[in-house]
Amino acid sequence: MSPLDGSAAGRSKTGQFLPGHKSIGGRKRGSRNLLSERFLGDLHQQWIKSGKAVLEAVAKDEPAVFLKVVAGVMPRLIDIDASVSVHSELSIEARDFADAYKRWGAFIGAKGLPLIEAEVVEDVVEAEEDEPAAG
Repeated sequence: MSPLDGSAAGRSKTGQFLPGHKSIGGRKRGSRNLLSERFLGDLHQQWIKSGKAVLEAVAKDEPAVFLKVVAGVMPRLIDIDASVSVHSELSIEARDFADAYKRWGAFIGAKGLPLIEAEVVEDVVEAEEDEPAAG
C-alpha cells in the first residue's frame, strides 16, 4: 500500500495529516512571527550601521544588483484616484490669428514661438473650380 492511500497512520488519502494529529507537534504559535521580528530587528540595526555605505558601494560596483533591489522594493502597482480641476478666465482680444497666437504664448510663458507664415490660397482654389476639367 502507498502512503497516499490512507494506510499511513493519521493521514488522509491525499497524505495530509488528519485534524488532531499530535505526534510531531509542529511549531509553536508565534514562533515564526518571533523569528521574523528578530530578523527584522537585526536587519534594522545593521542598516543603521552601514546601510547607506552598502547602497553606495553596490550602486557603484554592481549596478545590476542595485537595480534589482530597487525594483524589488518598489510597489508593483500604484493605484491613484485623483481629479484635476483647472479654471481659467482667459480672455484675449486680438486683431488676427497671429496676434492671438503671440498673446497666448505670452500668457503660458512661452517665449519666441515661431509662427508659420503662409499666404492666402482662396483665389487659387476658386480659380481651379472655374477651370473646366481636363480630359
